[in-house]
Amino acid sequence: MARAATTASQEERALVIDLIARIASRLSLPNAATGTNVTFLVDILTANGNILTSIVTSQNVNSTALPRWTGGAGVLMTLEVQTAPSTSTGVPNVTINYTDQSGNAAASTGAIAWGTTSPIVGRLLPLQDGPMIRMASGDLGVASVQQVTFSVSAAGAGGNMALLQYKPLLLVPTLATTSFVERSTPAQIGGIRKLTSVVQGSEPFLGFFVLCSTTSTGVQMYLIETVWG
Repeated sequence: MARAATTASQEERALVIDLIARIASRLSLPNAATGTNVTFLVDILTANGNILTSIVTSQNVNSTALPRWTGGAGVLMTLEVQTAPSTSTGVPNVTINYTDQSGNAAASTGAIAWGTTSPIVGRLLPLQDGPMIRMASGDLGVASVQQVTFSVSAAGAGGNMALLQYKPLLLVPTLATTSFVERSTPAQIGGIRKLTSVVQGSEPFLGFFVLCSTTSTGVQMYLIETVWG
């Protein structure tokens, strides 16, 4: 996706980003990985790292203000393993305190089990929710995150996680080994998706979450074609 040249005037940059805000995209994915995978295209809004798995008291996250989707409605969160800890005793729970889309700063997920005693790098936790950590009843999104608390120490040199806030864009259906999927017409649900930018501000930061049915290894390639519209 093109960005405005660094020498462009503010007026020129505003025009370019305003056009980017009206992009529709075509997504093509050849899958050479083993296993059956569903791919989740997201706009990553914040990434807050260095949440240590060896600490069982609350850890401040204090995520930065959302650069897009600023009200928080429809914004989800997940934990990504950055450095794998050693096996813990028992299955840890995690509790996340956050501000919801209505500005309630006392919202909490309650205790949610990780679902594993030995998470691997790159895995999204907790397992029961995958990339979609469940929120308190009635909440529709996460405007900011204040604290993360683990119930059991998963000790290990440098074991840590990052908390990601993101906006879901579309799901690409099941990809089997060596398959190729293209989503390019309005007839395909989610095949054409508008991206959101902030004029003279931030542009979409696209990421892909791979949701696996079993152990998956290999390479996936992504091609996105964009059009002005």
